[in-house]
Amino acid sequence: WIHQSISTKSDAITNQVLIASKLPIEPLQLPPTSFDEHFSSNVLPIKLPDIDLNIVGMRVPAYSNEQIGLLQKSWQWLEGVAALLKSSRSVLVGDLNTSIGRQDIPGLTLNKIIQSGWTHGNADCPPTYFGHKGRTSAIDHVLATPTTNIDRVMTVLSTGRYDLAGKPESISDH
Repeated sequence: WIHQSISTKSDAITNQVLIASKLPIEPLQLPPTSFDEHFSSNVLPIKLPDIDLNIVGMRVPAYSNEQIGLLQKSWQWLEGVAALLKSSRSVLVGDLNTSIGRQDIPGLTLNKIIQSGWTHGNADCPPTYFGHKGRTSAIDHVLATPTTNIDRVMTVLSTGRYDLAGKPESISDH
């Protein structure tokens, strides 16, 4: 796919987000995420102008208990972006490091975003995280605004001869 965008690289060792598209991509301006370089490098807001669609690809870092302030700021930012984008054709997609129904800051905020009118596109999908000792959970999410229809969401565990997730020898734990 010739249209690609990658999130800003940090000086620290952090993950990044890549979005590849068949359609042209433009940057989408959102409030800054400068409170944490690990969060900033894990957020990629883009616009597909040909179909008037905003996409925020992201990963909320798995903050430790000592980093609760950063966790709160990350979810406050996400809740604010969800409110800002709610009236447009928009999708929030990625590893949010929480599951629906959890009773902590991430879980409660995710539920609040859904209750505000966002559709959870993969609520019925199987687990997307495959951890140690067979532990699984659904921490990867696709959320869409009321004006955006989600046709289908799929979890791809393998392609060709590559195991992407779901087995101990897989390329990723997602």
